[in-house]
Amino acid sequence: MDPSDASFFDPEREITQFDRRLPHWDQAGTFAFVTCRLIDSLPADCIERIKRQRTDLLKSTNLNPSADLQAEIARLPRREASILRWKLFTAWDDELEKCHGACYLRCSAASKIVADGLLKFNGDRYVVAAFVVMPNHVHLLAAFAKRGAITTQGAAWRQYWAREINSLVGRTGHLWQEDQFDHLIRSPAAFERTRQYIIDNPRKARLPGGEYRLFVSSDW
Repeated sequence: MDPSDASFFDPEREITQFDRRLPHWDQAGTFAFVTCRLIDSLPADCIERIKRQRTDLLKSTNLNPSADLQAEIARLPRREASILRWKLFTAWDDELEKCHGACYLRCSAASKIVADGLLKFNGDRYVVAAFVVMPNHVHLLAAFAKRGAITTQGAAWRQYWAREINSLVGRTGHLWQEDQFDHLIRSPAAFERTRQYIIDNPRKARLPGGEYRLFVSSDW
């Protein structure tokens, strides 16, 4: 896949929508923001705090926090829905930045495994605009050549990373949360905001050099 073939979300083009633990929208060749997190990155008390924040956000927008989340957000005008989704995501990501759990990716050798995996098929199956490997999660901005690859490639990455990192640190079992967060990028402005968000993530988490791994492509 050539970088010039990557584009932004087009409602006129074919899209795929499906739900796993999280909802997913998929459109071939469209930039997407993807987040994968380690299985112990959000302890139970953090999840409860996020749920309370979500309830407060939904109530402030006159939505029913007891109803289906995606159905409630779909009731909003497009711009308001986009703003609310981002607020919900950042409340979740703020907890990730506190570096809960064992933080296996803080190890340089482990973060290199992740980075090398992300770049292995760059320019072929997908194009990578930016990524950051944080101690307990990964943010990625990329476009995938084929429909469905946003989830199949994500699952393949997590499987490979788990095998290699488990071997590195001497552990067994699940390493990553089963599902990933992903969001299609709708405009050049949203692309720039997302790329800057990735770049700023280590600073917001107050991580010293060596405890994260950042890549930003020069193609954009």
